[in-house]
Amino acid sequence: MKLVMTLLLRNEEDILASTIDYHLNQGVDYIIATDNLSDDGTPDILESYRQMGVLQVIQESEDNYAQHKWVTRMARLACTEYQADWVINNDADEFWWPEQGDTIKGILAAQDESVLAVTAPRTNFVPLEAGNPAQVLERMIYRESDSRNALGEPLQSKVCHRAHPDIEN
Repeated sequence: MKLVMTLLLRNEEDILASTIDYHLNQGVDYIIATDNLSDDGTPDILESYRQMGVLQVIQESEDNYAQHKWVTRMARLACTEYQADWVINNDADEFWWPEQGDTIKGILAAQDESVLAVTAPRTNFVPLEAGNPAQVLERMIYRESDSRNALGEPLQSKVCHRAHPDIEN
């Protein structure tokens, strides 16, 4: 079973390495990242993982934030170029955390073939204080009891899906 994660990024140097390392340890086999005009250390971090052979970088120079188009492109690449079985579309500040003792890859591999997508509730965690970006997970121990977006609405669940060459995200 092959698990590919997509990341849509802009100026994520503070969390990016932690996100990538965490998900690789959870069984993600490969990452496709679209960097949209980052002007911090994000491109250098991506390049280091590209050199390790675990990440492809797509440089997106449009400044229209065409998220649907860019995520769809990455999800289709995951299927057609990297033979993914499952695709997680993610942001740099999101960590897929399995509630059971298995890894993300283990949970997805155990799904019946009829299961085409899996949803995961989203919860905001608040870090204790600013500090070493490499220790971000250790500092995020407080969970909001009622996580909401900037408009005050409950956060929508995240979805990961089986790979498909014609997927629309």
